[in-house]
Amino acid sequence: MSWIKTATTSALAAGVILLSAGCTSKKDVAIAAKDDTIRRQEAAMANAESERQSADAQARAASEQAAKAAELNRQLASQNEQMATRTSQQMAQNASIMNQQNERLVAIQGEFGTLEGLVKNMNRGGGTIVVTQPNQCVPQEQGGIGMSKHRDNSIHISVAGSVLFEPGRGELKSGCSDQLMRIASTIRQQFPNNAIRIEGHTDSTPVVHSRDKYPDNMALSQARAAAVYDFLAKRGGIPAGKMYTAGYGDRQPLVTPERTAADRSKNRRVEIVILPNNLKVQKDQLAHNGDGQAHAFQTSATPPAAHK
Repeated sequence: MSWIKTATTSALAAGVILLSAGCTSKKDVAIAAKDDTIRRQEAAMANAESERQSADAQARAASEQAAKAAELNRQLASQNEQMATRTSQQMAQNASIMNQQNERLVAIQGEFGTLEGLVKNMNRGGGTIVVTQPNQCVPQEQGGIGMSKHRDNSIHISVAGSVLFEPGRGELKSGCSDQLMRIASTIRQQFPNNAIRIEGHTDSTPVVHSRDKYPDNMALSQARAAAVYDFLAKRGGIPAGKMYTAGYGDRQPLVTPERTAADRSKNRRVEIVILPNNLKVQKDQLAHNGDGQAHAFQTSATPPAAHK
């Protein structure tokens, strides 16, 4: 019996051991399965976090790109607006300049027409008077009349020396009165407030006649300017205080060098210069010029000396 009991006990012990061993294996399997599930969940969560971070980064990049694009569009819009403003201002300025130029052109054309009429009136007795005025020109072949603009806007009435004087003489011809009277009338009517400069000019040929009275061309030009001054003041009705004289001799030729008799003839002249009203013209000289005496100059920079 004892051996049966011993065997039974051994069998029971072995069964307990086997049962215990079986229980341990199932527990390990369950733990392992649980750990695997946890690992899978952790991996899934990590992937989800990575994807979320990537999506956030892409969203931020897209937002920054959109902000940059919006700023660029704003800058372009501002530049376009500034360019449109500058263009508009430039167009307005160009239009203003064009209007001013057109107005000036109309004024010049009007001045030219007025001067042309004056020249025709003064030249009724023949084409001997030349009037020069800014930027206008009529060839001298057309009746001996030419027009051009002087920088100081002065108007020059030029009378040929042969019309006014005998060669080498400083006294006016008797036949020139009509010409000078028409000039005086024009000045009184059209330029009543302008100062007048009377210039004497000669050619380069030395004085031959009356050399004892006029030793050189400078003295002759001064005498001729003074003769015209006296006529305009005493017979032409122009106030003496508005006029002064200047003798230039052969120092301001119209033609140089003088090669022909025609060249010398063009240089022999008296120019009656109507000065613009806005030009200050030696007021002290004009103020003391009411005694009927002409004041002659060797050059425009030389102090005046009384002519008697």
